[in-house]
Amino acid sequence: MNLYRLIAIALPAALLAGSSIMQADTIGPGSDCATCEGAAYTLTYSGSPISSTSMTQTFQITLDVNDSTYTGGGSFLNAVAIKVAPSSDIVSYSLVSGPSGFSGISGIGLDASGCGSNGSGFVCTQSSSFGTPVTGSPYDFIFNIEVDTGTLLIGTNGASVKAQYVDSEGNKIGALLSENITLQDASVPEPSSALLLGSGLLGAFLLFRKTSKTRKARA
Repeated sequence: MNLYRLIAIALPAALLAGSSIMQADTIGPGSDCATCEGAAYTLTYSGSPISSTSMTQTFQITLDVNDSTYTGGGSFLNAVAIKVAPSSDIVSYSLVSGPSGFSGISGIGLDASGCGSNGSGFVCTQSSSFGTPVTGSPYDFIFNIEVDTGTLLIGTNGASVKAQYVDSEGNKIGALLSENITLQDASVPEPSSALLLGSGLLGAFLLFRKTSKTRKARA
């Protein structure tokens, strides 16, 4: 097999494999997620710190919740919590933005009663009312979290996410989402962007090959 043919076969195969790996970081439909109940969750961070000191780094963390295929029976997303560093390494945290009604944030965990006392490194935000309708998703919760330098949990399934849903009377319904999740670097191109770039490179390569053959034939 000549070099041109090898590249033409290997490039799209490698791009497809890379796309599968990147897409696997979202938990939900089609993944092994016992408590997702059809919803999809993605957790990303800013890549580089948005600020730092001699001892700490602050990252912007985004939790994306897509309830378009949610099957748990709840009417509202009432609370979410994330863990991106060990509890002893969290210095400060804030909710930059979120759905309407989500404004407060606490360094405590999330249980069946809402934001509670089981912290273990979780930061939690809960709606001041029932929550935000599942039919209006996807929703982004954006946090700024300051941690001791080098302690961000960026390993495979190193971070964690929790979510609670309630019915139209504010009562918890369905499973309390509690899953490990891979914290993704938001500065890395999305799979679709990588595939588009790869397709363009492959097209340019094939055009170059065709042009080279035409010139040789005319020589």
